[in-house]
Amino acid sequence: MFLLFPLLYISSFLYFLKGLFIGKPERIMWFFLLGMSIYTTALSVSYGYGLLPVVNVIKYFKEIAAIATLGYLILKHEGPLKFHWIDFWVLGLFLYCLSYVLLPIGKLSFIEKLTVFKSYGLFGLLYFIGKLLPMQEMDLRKIVLGVIAWTILAVGVQSLEWAVYQHLQTLTSYTDYNQKVNLLYPSGSYGLTFTFETDLMVKRFASFFNDPLDFAISLLFALCLLLSWISFAAESFIRPKHRWLLVAILLWGLFLTFSRSSMLGAVIVLYLYAIWTKRKQLLRTLYFGVFLSVVLFLAFANLKFKAYVFDTINLRESSSLGHLISWVTGLDAIFQEPLGMGLGSSGLYAFGDGLGIGGESQPIFMGVSTGVLSMLAYLVIYIGLIVVLVKKWHLLTGYTKVIAFALLLFKIGAIVPMLTSYFESFLYMSFMTWLLSGYIIHQISRVECEK
Repeated sequence: MFLLFPLLYISSFLYFLKGLFIGKPERIMWFFLLGMSIYTTALSVSYGYGLLPVVNVIKYFKEIAAIATLGYLILKHEGPLKFHWIDFWVLGLFLYCLSYVLLPIGKLSFIEKLTVFKSYGLFGLLYFIGKLLPMQEMDLRKIVLGVIAWTILAVGVQSLEWAVYQHLQTLTSYTDYNQKVNLLYPSGSYGLTFTFETDLMVKRFASFFNDPLDFAISLLFALCLLLSWISFAAESFIRPKHRWLLVAILLWGLFLTFSRSSMLGAVIVLYLYAIWTKRKQLLRTLYFGVFLSVVLFLAFANLKFKAYVFDTINLRESSSLGHLISWVTGLDAIFQEPLGMGLGSSGLYAFGDGLGIGGESQPIFMGVSTGVLSMLAYLVIYIGLIVVLVKKWHLLTGYTKVIAFALLLFKIGAIVPMLTSYFESFLYMSFMTWLLSGYIIHQISRVECEK
């Protein structure tokens, strides 16, 4: 049964590849949707069947897809390419970070730095793929509904994990794969990593995604798309009350991940959505829900759970304290080396061998690796996208508008996760949002030129 994961991963890549040959590069979205969400599970299952040579090939499908698609789109593009100011920042950040592969900075070899860069700087390619991709309204509709349906299915798998109280990853050679390929050794109480449990020894479930944090941020992305779809998509095949049932399912999945930053992001997203779409009933429900939660917590929570919550707020809980220590260590490294310590000096690649420095925050991670300029450029792009979307999303129509409003909600809701994790290491979310950001900025530029 688990062979379905590598088969789906490979099939989605071949579907994209065939699309590229017949002039349908937009199929890369389906590879990102299906393939990136199950990336680690597909590779770990393949490894468990003794197919390490296969793993060493298929793990590069994402880079092949991105480079081949961008090359195809550039060759097929006709007419002048109009640049938005965000385009220049994305291109500049990509080229700046690429220079660290060539410069003699850091302790890694050229091949090792190139390996790090393929995860560190791929977002620039994805953004410009989105800018050039000839997406049609029907394609966008299928992608939005596909993301929602796929995420609901993932919550179903997660709920089954919760019901039998067993992580899917304990059945897929996840630990052996991470130890052999990623040099990430097992930790925590369940033979996986610490992200699969809380300090209270409660299991956190990730469905078929890489880990609970990866799934949590993906749920937040799907929630934003679902809320935007509810308000701006002219669909009649699902009744309004059933659409809100889907919202409840996604929130249930988010609860099972126990990702506090993504949970906070979901509350922020729902609140902003209620304000922007003038849903007074939702606002009242949110206010009542927060009040009721506080009352129930104070009245019925046991002392251990209360201590856990208060320690989290005061940054004394181990995870929160770990974030704080990593931020301080990372900022100190940035002050010591403002031009960066080189690719691989921070982040998941570095911590595989225990030599990583600080971070647990995307901007700090970039600052440690490639210096203050890359950290500031990333923040300018992130904040700039929010500013542009706030001002321009309402100018768009159809499913382009659905995606634009969803991206706006997501970018704001994901601020806390972005500041408390290696944000761009969440492949599915990162690939989808960067590509869609490029597409939306291009559409905004087009609408502005027509005026």
